[in-house]
Amino acid sequence: MYKPIMADIFGCTENRVEVMGNPRNDEMFKKDRIKDDYIKGGAGKLILWLPTYREYDEGFIISILNKDELNSLNTYLMDNNIKMIVKLHPLQTADTQGIELSHIKFITQDELNRSDMTVY
Repeated sequence: MYKPIMADIFGCTENRVEVMGNPRNDEMFKKDRIKDDYIKGGAGKLILWLPTYREYDEGFIISILNKDELNSLNTYLMDNNIKMIVKLHPLQTADTQGIELSHIKFITQDELNRSDMTVY
């Protein structure tokens, strides 16, 4: 689907369009870059969520989810053998310390920096 659209936009043939991935996201999945069970734990699927920065009400962990909704999402992910990594926006002030969810892992910019990784 991508190739025909890009070929049309740039006025070239599809064989001149290369699908290369996205460097800012590809880094997240390089072998041995994130050494936790979210990549090696045998989940059927892995979701990487990088929500955009938004103002949010107190009590919300992510601008659109409160703690109860986050727990419900975790249950859904568990029931469907899916794990999710959430990388909050660097300006996001939500405190994720102490949040222990079996199928949702929050990573911070500091964790990425320590792993010599970036998404920007």
